[in-house]
Amino acid sequence: MSNSRGSQGRAAPTRGSQAKAAPQNRGSSKANVKTAANRQPAAKPQRGKPGTKKTPAKNYQKAKLTDAQIKRHKRLSDWAGAVFAASVFVLILYITFWPVQYQGSAMEPALRSGDRLFISRAAAMFNNLNHGDIVVYRHVYTDTFGNEHTISAVARIVGMPGDRVSIQNGAVFIDGLPLHEPYIMPHISTHPEMPPRTLSRTEFFLLVDDRFSGGDSREFGVVQRGDITARVLFMQVR
Repeated sequence: MSNSRGSQGRAAPTRGSQAKAAPQNRGSSKANVKTAANRQPAAKPQRGKPGTKKTPAKNYQKAKLTDAQIKRHKRLSDWAGAVFAASVFVLILYITFWPVQYQGSAMEPALRSGDRLFISRAAAMFNNLNHGDIVVYRHVYTDTFGNEHTISAVARIVGMPGDRVSIQNGAVFIDGLPLHEPYIMPHISTHPEMPPRTLSRTEFFLLVDDRFSGGDSREFGVVQRGDITARVLFMQVR
């Protein structure tokens, strides 16, 4: 009995030693946690922060280049806008009001060679044409060698789509009535005679004012609507 108790009494210190060892282990675990926390890698310094010395110079240089690019783009856009506006202006003039010089004698006495004409292509495009208008039209002719040529000619509208045109007794008749033509020389007759012909919706009958000259519908027939390119608005006589 005594031995067993003694053995049990000896065992007590063992428990005590174990109990004392436990706090040491707990302390060591806390120390290990702190050590692990202290071993975290330090944050690397970031480059290019606003606090560095070289950054303001770089930022200033970038801003300066950006301003130069903006100015250059603005100059280019202004130049392109000016060119576009000028092109539109010239195109409008070319369509609505364009000066040309007349050469020839077939339209005397209304026009003489060298007179300046102001023509409107828009009037022809939108079919703003009437009896007595002087127009510019395309004419295709064949020379003695068989080659075809296209020229711009000038004549006066005598017959319009739907008219019944004829030439009788030296005068032009429209729908059976003689046409009053104050633009030709007095006592000038129109020849040769032509039987009545009704013009279709795309045909025009053109004559020059000097009826002794050729080169109009008496010679090559009617002119199609698409071949009339412009109408003379007014002329500047020399």
